[in-house]
Amino acid sequence: MYRIRIGLHYTWIFAAILLIVIIYTLFPEAYVVWKRLLLGAGASLFFLVVLLLRQLPLNYLAVHRGIRLRRVTCYIFGGVPGITRQDTSFLKELLLGTSGLLLSFLIVIIIYSVYVVFVVLGFSIIGDLTLWMVTFFIIFIAFHLIPAYPTDAGRILRAFIWKATGDYDRATRITSEIGVVYGFLLIAGGAVLIVLNRDWLAGATMVISGWSFFTCASSINNAAYFRQLMRSTIMKDIRGADFLKISPQESVESLVINHILTGGYHFVAVVDDEKMIGSVTSGSLKKVPRKTWKNTKLKEVMLPVENQLTADVSDSAADVLEKMIEMDVSWVPILDGSQLSSVVSRERMVDLSKIRKEFRITGK
Repeated sequence: MYRIRIGLHYTWIFAAILLIVIIYTLFPEAYVVWKRLLLGAGASLFFLVVLLLRQLPLNYLAVHRGIRLRRVTCYIFGGVPGITRQDTSFLKELLLGTSGLLLSFLIVIIIYSVYVVFVVLGFSIIGDLTLWMVTFFIIFIAFHLIPAYPTDAGRILRAFIWKATGDYDRATRITSEIGVVYGFLLIAGGAVLIVLNRDWLAGATMVISGWSFFTCASSINNAAYFRQLMRSTIMKDIRGADFLKISPQESVESLVINHILTGGYHFVAVVDDEKMIGSVTSGSLKKVPRKTWKNTKLKEVMLPVENQLTADVSDSAADVLEKMIEMDVSWVPILDGSQLSSVVSRERMVDLSKIRKEFRITGK
C-alpha cells in the first residue's frame, strides 16, 4: 500500500475567491454583508470538501484494482490522479471514468435531498445556499461530460482510443490536446464576455475554469510527448549524473564539509558492502539541524532504498520518466541487480527528450 498525497492546484485560490463573490452577489440584498461573505466562504469550503470526499472512493477503487496511486492533484474540476502507463489498462481507465461520472450524479442527488430537508425545516438561508451548490455541481457534471482529458468522459475516450490504436501515448496526446483547445476556448469565451458584455462574473468564471483546465491538459500532454520521445531508449543507455557512494556510518557534517561543498554532489548513495541501502540529497540534508550534523550518521537520515523510486538498467526510459513526473521525483538510482550503476535526474531526462524533439527523433 502506498501513501497517497493529495495536493491543491494554485488555481483553487482564485476559484475560492470567485465562489465567495458569486454567493455574495447572488443572495438577496436583505442579507447583511458579513452574512453573505460568511455564506460565500462556507460555500467555497463546502465545494472543496465535497470534491475531496468524491476523490476518496475513486482512490480506493484505483488501489483496489492494483493501481499504485501515489499522488492526486485537485483542480477546480476535481482530482487528477497520477497514474502511470504500467499501472493501468483499458478496463481500469473505463472503470475510473464511469465511476467518476456516477459519483458526480450521486453527489447532486444527495445535496438536493439535503436542500429539501432544509426547506422543510425552515432553514431558508442554508437551503438557498444548498440549492446553489446543486447548481454548481450540475455544471460540474456537464464539465465532466466533455470528452477532453482529464475529465471523466475524456478518460473514457482515451481508453477507447487506446484500445483501438494500441498506443497509450497517442491516446493520451489526442485527448489532452482536445483538453488544451477546450481550455483555450473557455478562456477566450470568458474574455469576450468581460470585454463585450461587461459580464465580469460569468467571464471570470470561464477564464479561471479554462485556465485551470488548460494548465492541467497541457501538463499531461507534455508528459505524454516526453514519454513518446523516450520509448526506444533503456536506462542503461542514458549517461547519469555525478554521484557519490558513502558509508552509512559517515556523519552528516563530514559528508557536507568534505564532499558536497567541494564536489558539488546533489545525490549521495549510501552503500554498505557495495550494496545500496539508501540515499540522501543536498536538499534533504538542509532539513537536518546544523547543530546535530557532527553526531548524526547518514543511516539515521537517509531515505531507505525500498522507500524510493529506483529503476533497472533494462527499464524503459519512457516508463521511468513518467514515474518521475507523476511521483514528483528529482533523482532516480539505476540498479544493476543490487549494485548501483548510475543516477539520473528528471531534469536530465526532460533535456534528452527536448533534444530528441529538436532532432525529430521519436520513439517507436
